[in-house]
Amino acid sequence: MTVLLPALAFGEGVSKTGGVAFRFDDNPPTAEKYREIDAVFARHKANYCLAPNLAAIADKPEFGEFFRKSIRAGNELMDHTVSHSCYQIRNTPETLSRLKNDPGVDHVNPGFICLKYEAVPGCQETNFKGSVRNGNQLELPPHIETMLLKFAVAWHALWIVPRGECYRIMRSPDAKSLYLQSLWGENITLPELENVDLRLVPKNDGVRPADNAMRLAMRENALCLKRLGLPPETLRVFVQPGGFEPFLRMDELKRIYVKEFGYRAADRYTSKKHTFCDPAGADKAFELSPDFDCLETVAPEALKTRIADSFARHEVKLYISHMKTAQFPDGLKEFLRRHDELLAWLNAAGIPVRTYSEWAELLTSPTRRAENIMPSFGTDLDGNGRPDGFEPLPAGVSVRDGILSAENAGTAFRLQDLGGIEKGRNILAGGLSGPAGGKVIFLLQKKVFKGRTDRETIEFTLTGNKVEKFEREFNVAPDVLLLDLEATVPAGTKIHSLTLCGK
Repeated sequence: MTVLLPALAFGEGVSKTGGVAFRFDDNPPTAEKYREIDAVFARHKANYCLAPNLAAIADKPEFGEFFRKSIRAGNELMDHTVSHSCYQIRNTPETLSRLKNDPGVDHVNPGFICLKYEAVPGCQETNFKGSVRNGNQLELPPHIETMLLKFAVAWHALWIVPRGECYRIMRSPDAKSLYLQSLWGENITLPELENVDLRLVPKNDGVRPADNAMRLAMRENALCLKRLGLPPETLRVFVQPGGFEPFLRMDELKRIYVKEFGYRAADRYTSKKHTFCDPAGADKAFELSPDFDCLETVAPEALKTRIADSFARHEVKLYISHMKTAQFPDGLKEFLRRHDELLAWLNAAGIPVRTYSEWAELLTSPTRRAENIMPSFGTDLDGNGRPDGFEPLPAGVSVRDGILSAENAGTAFRLQDLGGIEKGRNILAGGLSGPAGGKVIFLLQKKVFKGRTDRETIEFTLTGNKVEKFEREFNVAPDVLLLDLEATVPAGTKIHSLTLCGK
């Protein structure tokens, strides 16, 4: 399926208009829950994404019928793996007979067909010696054991070098000792291993599925789709299953999923915000991790505020739901009502709702360099009395008719994590008024994802005229993702307008 977006026909590039996506993961017990969700979105002419685990529903015709109808309406079906795992496929008599001798299979247990994995060359690692007692109990150097017991079990895996095997590190119920499971989560009994070479690696960087295991997973996807009456090219967006297993890295996605199977986007877990002009470039399409603050846990009013602020900062929010409704007294009825309310507000506010594929294309497209990305002081889509995108205004600061007024000297506003910042030359401009000789100082903090922050100040001296125009140029390094902006002003200052754009 090729996604063609009218928003791409903007001359110089796409507008830096953010928005939201809604994704529903895993499988409901029947297709009826899907149909009720679909009806709410259809009422508001909004699209959604579904990320089911296909093996459990491939032989249920009602799901195939629903998926075909949903896709025709512009919604998206995503690859969440057939059994919610990149390393296992649920074992049935039918899958066992087909797959037991496949080159991507390591072994079979009563519950799952376990797929092969391999080490990632050149990853960060810590080498030391340790022992395995009583089949699975670890004895490690004290500083390593203390670190793992405190906070790092879930983020590391352990290679036993002489065996050439990697294991999950588990913490005992009393959090006083460590033991091993297989990488697939099986309980194990190893021989006594005394003072052997061990290699501790970051779980998501030190282990990956073997290439044949990933190709096997693709064939299973195609088989499930065929049973559902869907073509193999239906799935072109990968959704990483959660849990203990190592996540797929960018390399695997590009080398196997993109090059061999034509995938165009993915959810790889990352804390990075989703905005335009990301230094990752085309790779941004494979970093689309979701926001877990969904309507299952957050009331619509609170979510409106979060969306209004992110929309003002040119961010895309990707919301994930597992369709859990037991926490509501009215169950599914309340779950649907919340979505109905939020979608109605999004429509009224003019905030786009798109699929992952659509956002992936927009976020990696050339942008309109001269577009103003400064949020307006006069916009308050959620009606909370604060300009969208800004931190709460300090005492003595107010906004009327889009003009910000500061009674007192000090901070006039703070704006954090502004997205859509162009690389290279930029212009901050606007209109100011205030006491003659007073200095207005703008502090810019240009932030690299998980890296440095470049600080720069821009000053303007007021002359006491009614409204004074100013324009200052500043530079943004190629690896900067977000911008913080803060204004310090003398008492009696008004900011009549403010724009920020690339030059």
